[in-house]
Amino acid sequence: MAELLTKVAQGRQGVEEEAADVLVVLYHFAETLGMNLQEEVNRKMAINRQRRWKLDGTGTGQHV
Repeated sequence: MAELLTKVAQGRQGVEEEAADVLVVLYHFAETLGMNLQEEVNRKMAINRQRRWKLDGTGTGQHV
């Protein structure tokens, strides 16, 4: 994650590869815990879709 944040701060070059590295580590971590990360993401997105959101105009926000 630190390498990804460094690449983001330096500009766009190499961001994709570092983002992929973060996902590789996260998927491996989830696998060692016996989790299906994609199923968990789908479950969480279903929860998020049911929430009401207060958007801040930048494309992000928080649930209310």
